[in-house]
Amino acid sequence: MGMKMRLKRDGGTDTKKRRFFRDMSFRLKISILIFSAIFLPSVIMSTMTYYQAKHTITEQTATTVAQSITVSLADIDSSLNAALSISNRALSEELLLKLAAAKERFTEEEKATYYPEAYQLLNYYISRIKAPNILMSIDSYYLYLPAQKTVITTNSTYYEDIDTEKLDFVHHLEQNGYLEGWYATQPVNYETLNGGAVQSPLITYSQPLFNDRGELTAVFALNLDTRLFDRLFYNSTGYLRSHVAICDREGNIIVAEGTADQPADLK
Repeated sequence: MGMKMRLKRDGGTDTKKRRFFRDMSFRLKISILIFSAIFLPSVIMSTMTYYQAKHTITEQTATTVAQSITVSLADIDSSLNAALSISNRALSEELLLKLAAAKERFTEEEKATYYPEAYQLLNYYISRIKAPNILMSIDSYYLYLPAQKTVITTNSTYYEDIDTEKLDFVHHLEQNGYLEGWYATQPVNYETLNGGAVQSPLITYSQPLFNDRGELTAVFALNLDTRLFDRLFYNSTGYLRSHVAICDREGNIIVAEGTADQPADLK
């Protein structure tokens, strides 16, 4: 009984729908047919075309960004190689070789002579790198002398009786078996040597020097600030919303630029 009643209701509904369509004006019927046959497919095709075009533009933009990053990295590599070449000439200077070879602690008179001369010499090599715009983001040179327990820095002065654990550029080198290369390091200054707050890292090329007996005589460091990556960040995040990060060997972020919501600005 219940089933027959439901069939009757359903049949009544279908009849009403047919009657509603039959009672429509001819113009309304034509409009519905035109909408169904022309407008609706056009909307569907337009939507599909939009998403296809969006996908194509995204791929083209990604290709452009990748090419820009490749060019920027090539420029950075070229500048770094030129800076390292000049830095290696500094290591052949007689004064620096003399400081590294000394086994006994210097007297106060020797310090008063050697350290200012080393400071001036290293700053001279910094000027040689900056003058032709080879690498404007150079921050400093460090020269650590184990026999003197002293580090000479070009942006301040020299520090004596230093624990190498407080010299990040030496500590990283020790941890990596004295393998010269690029490391993210804390700068050497009064604050970092005395337990101050962590500061913005430097990009450091640490290079050990050994004597004929394989003994460590010095550690030389070329330090760059993170402005080195400004052009790279601009070329990668200036086109679209993105996030770019530079990491060290352990995967720790050294510096990052850009966000998913806001592109980076060239500094």
